[in-house]
Amino acid sequence: QGLFRVSGNNNRIRRLKAAFDAHQINNSSLEIAEYINDPHSVCSVLKCYLRELPEPLMTHNLHSDWIFIAKRDPDYRKEAIYRLLPLMPEVNRYNLAYLIKFLQLILDYEEYTKMSVGNLSIVFGPNLVDAGNGTESENVLGSKLVETLIVNADFFFPNCNFLKNESFQDDFS
Repeated sequence: QGLFRVSGNNNRIRRLKAAFDAHQINNSSLEIAEYINDPHSVCSVLKCYLRELPEPLMTHNLHSDWIFIAKRDPDYRKEAIYRLLPLMPEVNRYNLAYLIKFLQLILDYEEYTKMSVGNLSIVFGPNLVDAGNGTESENVLGSKLVETLIVNADFFFPNCNFLKNESFQDDFS
C-alpha cells in the first residue's frame, strides 16, 4: 500500500495531466489545493509522465550500456553509473537528478510513504531505462540501476539540492 503502489483516481489523474500539459499548474495554482489530500493521483501523474516520455529518461542511445552495468556487481555498477551519467543529454541528467533526489526524500520518510528502496526501484526502474518496452529481465535490471542511484544519490548528484530556493540548474555549477 505504498505511496507509489496505489493508483490514483482516474478522473483526477486525467484532469491533473491536462492541467500540466496546458501549463496551468504553478505554485499559486488553485488546482494544486485540490490534490493535497490525494497524493496517489499526484504520484500516478508522475509515473505517467515518465512512462509517456517520447524517449526514456536514461535514453535509447545508452540503453545497452545501462543494461550491461546493471548486470555487474554493486561496486562496479556504482562506478560505471558515475562514468556514464555525464554522457546523458544535460536535460535528461538534470531531470534524473531531480527525480532521484526526490525518491531519496521519499525513502527518508519510508515509515510514512511505505516505500522501501526496493519498492521505489521496482516502480521507477522500467520507466527510466526502457519506458516499459523491455523484457521482464531488463525491467529487473532497470530496477537495480534505480536502486543504486537512490542509495548513492549524494555520490552521483553531490551538488543537487532541489529543495533550495535557488534555481535547480545552479546546483550543478
